[in-house]
Amino acid sequence: MKKKDILLVSSIIFMIIVLFIVNNNIDKEKSEAIEIYVNNEIYKTVSINDEEDLIIETGSEYNHIKIHDGGVEMVDASCADNVCVDTGFISKISERIVCMPNKVVIKVKKLESIDNKEDVISE
Repeated sequence: MKKKDILLVSSIIFMIIVLFIVNNNIDKEKSEAIEIYVNNEIYKTVSINDEEDLIIETGSEYNHIKIHDGGVEMVDASCADNVCVDTGFISKISERIVCMPNKVVIKVKKLESIDNKEDVISE
């Protein structure tokens, strides 16, 4: 290998390590709530620290959601592909569970503070 090849490979490895560290630091933000949407409308907001079993029924379709251990998971669903069930347990802000056939979306969120802080646009 030439010196330029070694430099290229080492710089790519360095960038991968930096991006991995940045991504992990972004996801360390404290998650506080779980928002459940049905048909693109907010269905329920639950604290991430609650223990709750929910069954959402939309017509003949259903989704069984379990909130526990600081996160949420879709336990069962009536959709054919069950991609939402296979998503597993989520607890970080950037994660979501989506059931497209039943139009159910679960988001882990950080609650916005009540204080409305001014930004550059509002000044």
